[in-house]
Amino acid sequence: MIFKKGNKMNREEAIKHQHCPQWLKDATWEGEVDLESGRVIWHSGVWEDGVWHDGEWEDGVWYGGEWKGGVWHSGVWHGGVWYGGEWKGGVWHSGVWNRGVWNRGVWHSGVWHGGEWEDGVWYGGEWKGGVWHRGVWHGGVWCDGVWREGEWRGGMRHPTSRWEIYDCEGDSVRIGCKTKTIPEWDEWFEGDEEFETKRGTEEFKQIYAHYRAVREFKLVMEDGQKYKELLGITE
Repeated sequence: MIFKKGNKMNREEAIKHQHCPQWLKDATWEGEVDLESGRVIWHSGVWEDGVWHDGEWEDGVWYGGEWKGGVWHSGVWHGGVWYGGEWKGGVWHSGVWNRGVWNRGVWHSGVWHGGEWEDGVWYGGEWKGGVWHRGVWHGGVWCDGVWREGEWRGGMRHPTSRWEIYDCEGDSVRIGCKTKTIPEWDEWFEGDEEFETKRGTEEFKQIYAHYRAVREFKLVMEDGQKYKELLGITE
């Protein structure tokens, strides 16, 4: 997006303007904004704290507060909570992302709870939910979510999928709301029946991998001989 020069105002000038929203008056910041269109356009500066409700962020540094909505084009995010909106580019150093759309940029650390990641580079932090479409993952912890495609270059992840999978009593394993024995599940995964997830998809592959992890856990914990072999115990 190409921003028109418009009428840039500093904080002192902006809070006196007829189009200045109350949330911008209440926040702690220094920079240059344009309010002539009736929409907040942030050109540059430093946001220290407050609640951003809507508008266009062109560039600058964000240190803390809450982002409720709007479009972030470029800049550096150091901390705070992102609740919704669209991130088009920039550098994220730390903070909490709850939902929204990330188009591109560089993520260094923080916690991602949900939303859509379209593209970009991830270096560290915790991914706890949402959809990853593409990009490069260098490090961090993947806890839950859906991976569509991209490049994994390092980091950690534990077995997870869209369904909770439990080790149940006897020879049973529960996937979502369905319970079968291990032989029954093995036969089902080798077949062509489908429940809610289409076979051949990345999501189905993740469910199967999650099942195999729980299956192996169950077999090791309930099969005494196999457990001893795993630990190298000899009698």
